[in-house]
Amino acid sequence: IHANWVDVPDKRRYICTQGPITATIDDFWRMIWQEKCKSIVMLCNIVECGKKKCEQYWPETGEASYGALQVKVTAKAEFEKLITVTNLTVTDGSDSLELEHIIWNNWPDKGVPADTHVLQTTRQAQEALSYRNPLLSRNRSNWNNRWSRSHFNETQTRRVEDWQGNRDRPSL
Repeated sequence: IHANWVDVPDKRRYICTQGPITATIDDFWRMIWQEKCKSIVMLCNIVECGKKKCEQYWPETGEASYGALQVKVTAKAEFEKLITVTNLTVTDGSDSLELEHIIWNNWPDKGVPADTHVLQTTRQAQEALSYRNPLLSRNRSNWNNRWSRSHFNETQTRRVEDWQGNRDRPSL
């Protein structure tokens, strides 16, 4: 798998990966297990504009085996058709790991979402996840497009919040 650690200003760390292909799904889940990731953020759909972007690497319902790991769906919710959150339990037969699989349903391959409401929903999702272990796997189909825009959005939002929270700074 192609994966890299990425740090952001608030000391959060992400593992940024490309969406798994058939041959790398087991390796992807082994990485999630090894690094004890608490969330997976998917910035692409399986198929977009008639082109396959990523394999279906998690079960839609029930459970599935990936190498030595079993992945089970425990809950699923959709938020304003923008975000789908699936709670998953990953087990190796003796230990287990609980995590959230978050899909941004309408994040475009090129450009940014046309509806700015997605930014507010993004912020709400980030706040909801802020209590979690900061290890996230963000997978995408194209390194330069989707992930960099979502990372830029999060970084700039945090900078504005830091600036607004600094009461000693003179106003402009």
